[in-house]
Amino acid sequence: MTNFIWVVIAFIMLGWFIRQFDMPIEKPKLKYDKHTVYALAYPSKRKDKVFYVGVSMYPGKRFVDHLRGTSGNNDKDTLILQFRKQGKEPRLIILERNLTKTKAYKQESYWITKLEGEGHELVNRTRGGKFPGSAQYAASQKSRHKG
Repeated sequence: MTNFIWVVIAFIMLGWFIRQFDMPIEKPKLKYDKHTVYALAYPSKRKDKVFYVGVSMYPGKRFVDHLRGTSGNNDKDTLILQFRKQGKEPRLIILERNLTKTKAYKQESYWITKLEGEGHELVNRTRGGKFPGSAQYAASQKSRHKG
């Protein structure tokens, strides 16, 4: 019985000792907040005819997501699925990189306007620029919180 008491005392002391040095563990804040503005272009190598502009922190992964053709943007999905049936894929063009989220969304809006002005027929559902403080951001937040 005496050994049992010593074992219990040892565990109690060990618990006290661990609590003395136990500091809350905080998740490190990731400083990686770099976004990329990218475009999807037709498979033809003759000219960079763009049909979509987007923003992502991981444009390669986002490109693979686009290839599935299940985004809900019917025009973009239809184009991509048509390319895939022909054994082709759209091309990913990096327009700008290493941007903050706010700057990336502003630049997305800029590129949409610029490319449309150059005659590219984009299938984006919005004008881009869904950054905090923008009208599109406010609208997306309202629709997100509707019950």
